[in-house]
This record gives sequence, C-alpha cells and structure tokens, in this order.
Amino acid sequence: MDGQCRHAARASRWAGRQFAAVVLAAMLLVGGGVAAQEGAPAPAAAAPSAAIGRLNFAGFRDTRHCTMFAIGPRTVVTAAHCLRGQDPAEGHLLFGYAAMAWAAHLAPLSAHDLGNDVAVLCLSEPAPAVLPLGPDADPAPGTPLAAIGYGMPVRHRQTRSDCPLARTGRTGEGRAMVLACPQAPGASGGPVLGPDGGAIAVISATTRTEVVAMRIPPEAAAACTGG
Repeated sequence: MDGQCRHAARASRWAGRQFAAVVLAAMLLVGGGVAAQEGAPAPAAAAPSAAIGRLNFAGFRDTRHCTMFAIGPRTVVTAAHCLRGQDPAEGHLLFGYAAMAWAAHLAPLSAHDLGNDVAVLCLSEPAPAVLPLGPDADPAPGTPLAAIGYGMPVRHRQTRSDCPLARTGRTGEGRAMVLACPQAPGASGGPVLGPDGGAIAVISATTRTEVVAMRIPPEAAAACTGG
C-alpha cells in the first residue's frame, strides 16, 4: 500500500469515527436508545416521489447507494457520511427511482457539508420535483412522522415508515430526533416528513427499531445558487 492509499484509508477511518461519534451523541443526548418493539412494522413500499431518489456511486472496488431529496430546484439534501471518500461529481442522482426506472438522472456540480451529518448537493439543472421544507420548530413527542428511503433489502423501491417521534435533542453540531420505527441501510440521506408533508430532517442512522435523523438547518435552502 503506497502513501496515498494509506492516507486515504486513515481519512476513511477518521470520517467513520466522526460520523459514529455524531450519531452516538445524538442517541445519548436525546435520552438513550428506544426500547425494542416486538412486531415493529417493516418499512412499506411506497409510490415513488419524483423529489426523492437514490444517490448511487460506482467504483472499481465497490458500489454503494444512499437516498437524497430535493428541497429546491437545484438544491438536494443527503447525509454527509454518504459522500465521505467519494467524489460528489461522480454521483448519480436518480429521482423517483423504482425498479430500474426513474424520472430524472442528474449529476451534482458541487457539495457542501453543513455539519451534523447534513450535506447539500448543487445541480446544474432543475430536479423533476421538490419537497417543501417543514416548520423549523421541533414537533412534540408522539407526533406522527414518515421516514422515506431506499433501505435494504428493498433497495430498488422507495420504502416508507410511518411512526411517532420518540424524542428530540441536540448533538454537538445541531439538532437530532429519534423515530420509533425501523428503516435499513441505504435509507441514510432520505427525508423525514412532518404531518404537513414538509421535510424536517435527514435520516442519519437506522436500526431494526429506530431511525436517528438530523434536522435540516435553515441555511440549506440557500446553499446553492438558483435555489
């Protein structure tokens, strides 16, 4: 392994530790883990929204995917950890992806890490649809929310988990929320929708019984020229 590869490997491990620290802080600061729920409902396949899509990366050694969603014509939000170790310009944004079909296939021009595991991708042309942003105020525990993503093993369709908010709190960089329902790897970067259908958070980590999501900071809406 040459020096450049060793440096990349160290950087990758450091980024992984940083992301783990953010998620752990979120889970601890919002009050600990959600109690395991027997028979918790699995995410259900949903009709694809053209504002939500798969973020695909393909390389010589591996392929990976996350979820992303548009909050403006040229502004896309995803989880920052989905971009670490990747060239954002090589990402494939498949809006409305479902079973090898999609509404639009776009590529980002640039990426901006907003902290708290939230990143913005800027597009050169408009997304086919946009999710409105929900209220910035934290919803009350028990409020019904929805988490949408391309989680395994249903990675070729959008899946939706409808569930209550368990609790909210702060991390070292921003605000977090825990939803009392499952999602799966691959859903990271997907939106959490409030009761009015507006996007209020980004899925950051998932387990069999809960979703940890980071609130979308207000500055995300103005991160890209042209909205």
